[in-house]
Amino acid sequence: MKEQKFNDFKVYFLGEGILLQKLINEAIELKLDNVFFEGGVSDTAKYLSKCKIFISIQNDNNYPSQSLLEAMACENAIIASDVGETRKLVSEDEGFLSFVC
Repeated sequence: MKEQKFNDFKVYFLGEGILLQKLINEAIELKLDNVFFEGGVSDTAKYLSKCKIFISIQNDNNYPSQSLLEAMACENAIIASDVGETRKLVSEDEGFLSFVC
């Protein structure tokens, strides 16, 4: 996206998963100045209320995901991995379901 000069957006990573350091290193290597790593936060609504898109790419299940429910309540467009019982929360009518790679 950066190569295409499409950089009028910000990406926030919330949480402290096992890929955090790898993502930070990639952002540094690619010189992405619009990517922010906030770590574990208690007030996700502060971020979600300003977001337009929420991505949840769990390997096993997105149900029941508190952050996914909060994003839906904040009217974010949803992109979620189609795994486990995710369809109890998100269908093709409410969001975009993708397969985990």
